[in-house]
Amino acid sequence: MRYEKFQWADWEKSGSSPGEKTAADWGKEFGVIKAGTIQPDSYSANYEEPLSSLPEKSLTEELLVGHILSRSEPNLWGRKNDCMVFKQVAHFAGIGVFDFGQVDLCLR
Repeated sequence: MRYEKFQWADWEKSGSSPGEKTAADWGKEFGVIKAGTIQPDSYSANYEEPLSSLPEKSLTEELLVGHILSRSEPNLWGRKNDCMVFKQVAHFAGIGVFDFGQVDLCLR
């Protein structure tokens, strides 16, 4: 252990609390794990750009939905890919797995 005693202030500054990480932080962390589990070409084609586009704001379902809507047009591959990637990020971050299909997000 690198500390002689535990202090909440040290733990909170470390970014270990889910509430303190930004969407960009979650995207980077998820990206490292995902890149190690799939082929490099698949990661580049499907994950790299969407994950790097996540903003430095708190990760919420509302943020992801708004981000998807602002990035792509309905019924196109980019929208469907964003839905797939960001749903995985939400699940990874534990913010509640939502089904974009239920709200027709990929179609509007």
